[in-house]
Amino acid sequence: MASATTALSVAALLKVFPLVVIPAWVRGRQRAAGSVIALAAVLVLSVPFFVQDPIAWRTFHEANFSAPTGGMSTGNYGLVYLIHELASEYDVQWVMSDWQVFASALRAGVLGLTAALVVLARSRDLIIGSSVMLLSHFVSYFHVWEH
Repeated sequence: MASATTALSVAALLKVFPLVVIPAWVRGRQRAAGSVIALAAVLVLSVPFFVQDPIAWRTFHEANFSAPTGGMSTGNYGLVYLIHELASEYDVQWVMSDWQVFASALRAGVLGLTAALVVLARSRDLIIGSSVMLLSHFVSYFHVWEH
């Protein structure tokens, strides 16, 4: 468990998205402890920096947790981009009028539903659960570029 916890901690310090596997980890007692350790490591090593530099926090938060206002152009081949293009093409006002809210709600819904399914699934396989969570992250992510 220690090596897996270390790997998750280091991965989350490099990029935030590996933390989406935590719903798959909470199924086992040792893995749940590992996810708590990984989250604690990220918080202990990140919070002091963001407290010292609130502008960096704002930039980080906007880049990772806010729906983009730009970048909805050729090359962004994700599901969210497809929805944006279809809503724009067919003038779906309730989507386009507040794109930020819609895209964020879509992401939260996809990740939340997938997390619930992973936690409630009969299979306790860490690889399958983690893979499903990572796939749901990429399906719901705002920017999926071809490169």
